[in-house]
Amino acid sequence: MIRHLTVERALRQADGDRELARSLIRVGILAEAERDAVAAGCSLKCRAGHHADLSFENIPIGCSNDGSTCICRCHDQNGAAHD
Repeated sequence: MIRHLTVERALRQADGDRELARSLIRVGILAEAERDAVAAGCSLKCRAGHHADLSFENIPIGCSNDGSTCICRCHDQNGAAHD
């Protein structure tokens, strides 16, 4: 879900400069879209940084699926976590 500045908040941050406020809103929308695109295909655990190979005191806490419902790189054969 894309969350961005409200018009009122953008105008406050831009000290009333309408063009700057529009730019702030645009930058926020693009940044959130980029974050969503990077997380596409990742389970909620992987999105939280709990990749398939992650464990704590030898207890697995990572995403435990077999990669069929999560296409995050940590489920690939090389096991490398995504960026």
